[in-house]
Amino acid sequence: MNDGGPDREHVQTSDRSSTEYGRKSSHELKPPTSTHMSTKNESQEYPMTWEVALLTLGLFLALFCVCLDATILATAMPRITDQFHSLEDIGWYSSSYLVAMASVKMLWGKLYTFYPSKWIFLSGLMIFEVGSLVCAIAPSSLVLILGRCIAGLGSSSIDSGAIIIITTIVPLSKRAIYMSILGSVRGITAAAGPLLGGLLTDKISWRWCFYINLPCGFGTFICVFFFLSNKIKPSSYGLSAKEKLKRFDIIGSCLFIPGVVTLLVALQSGGTIYPWDNWRVILLFTLSGLLIIAFIISQAWIQDDALLPPRVMRNRNMIAALWYVSMSTAALYIIIYYLPVWFQAIKKSTAAQSGTMLLPTEVGIVVFALLGGLLVTRAGYYTPFLILSSMATSTGSGLLSSLQPNSGIGKWLGYQVLLSAGAGFGAQNALLVPQVALVPDDIVTGITVLTFAQILAGSVALAIGESIFQGRLNANLKAVTSTMKDPLELTGATVPWDQIPAGSVGAVLSAYNRSICQTFYLAVAMFALSFVGAIALEWKSIKSPQHTDSSTETSGDPTNLPEKSNTNDPGGPILSA
Repeated sequence: MNDGGPDREHVQTSDRSSTEYGRKSSHELKPPTSTHMSTKNESQEYPMTWEVALLTLGLFLALFCVCLDATILATAMPRITDQFHSLEDIGWYSSSYLVAMASVKMLWGKLYTFYPSKWIFLSGLMIFEVGSLVCAIAPSSLVLILGRCIAGLGSSSIDSGAIIIITTIVPLSKRAIYMSILGSVRGITAAAGPLLGGLLTDKISWRWCFYINLPCGFGTFICVFFFLSNKIKPSSYGLSAKEKLKRFDIIGSCLFIPGVVTLLVALQSGGTIYPWDNWRVILLFTLSGLLIIAFIISQAWIQDDALLPPRVMRNRNMIAALWYVSMSTAALYIIIYYLPVWFQAIKKSTAAQSGTMLLPTEVGIVVFALLGGLLVTRAGYYTPFLILSSMATSTGSGLLSSLQPNSGIGKWLGYQVLLSAGAGFGAQNALLVPQVALVPDDIVTGITVLTFAQILAGSVALAIGESIFQGRLNANLKAVTSTMKDPLELTGATVPWDQIPAGSVGAVLSAYNRSICQTFYLAVAMFALSFVGAIALEWKSIKSPQHTDSSTETSGDPTNLPEKSNTNDPGGPILSA
């Protein structure tokens, strides 16, 4: 299967291989010289097309389950809380999964730098499946939350691991299309998750929202186990267990995990379970701030062996990509979360109808992500498409912020198409940046950082968006509700029209519309700020060898001398026997 043959595609590793660790500019630190990356021109084998197709299918199934788990419970939660009598736990069914996923993201990234991606990915998959099974058979709300935590720990390995595996089985010049295929799963699950969750809950049982992960996971296991080569190993695979433990950065991990957990719990509970000025929320934010500051200091002190090596964050392209991903992801979360609120509050649609009305955004992202992957593959550059993405999303979100109660289908549908075109072009193409801009040993870390930023940015954006929405809604309704008996009845996202005097309906409708559009201003600003990251990116081709530094410096060790390579495909994996 993966042992090679006369008909297998052969590509040589590029000049931008580990020999680039001998290069160092005046403002960048030199990565560790003991990473044992080969400095010779090794013949690189990539799987045959049918093997890549099967692996991509397996990775797609795994990502489908991971992303589905984030949305499928939206319509199943009422039935779950009825069965367990656990309305007070409803927020934890989603947040426990998210917090667990984000907290160990960087640790999984570190493991991918030490061990073959095949076994790390399968380990994460097994943990995710165990968590899904625990959720499916949970006898109580507490066990369900525990299962969600376990599933989140495993899913953290899957989403970044899928991209990492693609970098080892597909030449850089062809990766954009494969990454766009994997990226499209988010749009698919955003639309299908709530619908599938409602269908399974009504027709069978809410437990099948988790049982469905088991056959999909089995399919992924078969594809990865049998068709992903055992030869693909990271450069530091040959290090001793003691050396790996030393480089694992225990100090950084012990600071990073609780720092992220306390931050996300504060964001999830603030404004919902507790007011933002509650001492518990303030304490969580304070602890998080102290831990994150300590983490940053530890990374600067540990340097090359850090969980997040400073050299990665000193790279201009990584800084630009991180900014772009954070801003664009945060803005998209705001739109996807609050546009259905507009449909329900202003257009008086049901929850199911608002989901259908959001399809132009979700389906559009899928279509334009695939188109963007094809265009990047054809053009060889991702930067112009990220610039185009920022322009389209800024314009589309700006138009959405101009919606009025009497806006027709032509406007809210057309504006969504423009927004989705931009979001699709930028969806996965930003993840090409570390594959081109970083030396091979740092690519895994770069990908992990960007996928972590997507999770964190979404959580922060929704917390800020909720604060803006509630604040503007209270202010805009103040004049209208001051003469009503129960003004607090009007603070939710659903308008109780039967409680509003006929003469005040128009004013209330206008106040709700204005509040939602003012929340959209945050998305407009963030999409516009993503343009800064896009234009700051260098125009690096995915079709020719790239060099992260303009100057070359080698150590006294003659084995660190860079060697010339004839390949035109940079960034291929290092194969070990």
